[in-house]
Amino acid sequence: MPRGPGDDNPAALGPAGTVHCSLRDWAKFVALHLAALRGHPRLVSAKSFARMHTPGPNSHYGMGWGVVSDRMGKPVLTHDGSNTLWYARAVAMARTNRVLLIVTNRGDKAAVRAVQQATRTVARAFRGP
Repeated sequence: MPRGPGDDNPAALGPAGTVHCSLRDWAKFVALHLAALRGHPRLVSAKSFARMHTPGPNSHYGMGWGVVSDRMGKPVLTHDGSNTLWYARAVAMARTNRVLLIVTNRGDKAAVRAVQQATRTVARAFRGP
């Protein structure tokens, strides 16, 4: 069902209280997490970042972040989000010191598939030697 350009999920249902930011500010936020993964935390203590980036028992999810390892055993953080009008993914890759942000203006299954494909394509290009 189409909605107006100012529509969003109710705050009680929205992730992080439906916080919105520019792509530039989102990149800065994810870059803070990447710096912490690489041993250079800023603004938040190393202990706090470690807590956010540590999955629970039998899980790959740590306080909002999917936490996995790349093929070299280095940490990779991921986070996906949607409000049903858009879909977005953030990836922070410690080994390559790269942040990947992908956004769409759709929130359906086709958007999820497109973001997954874009992630695979760009991550392959970032792998390096």
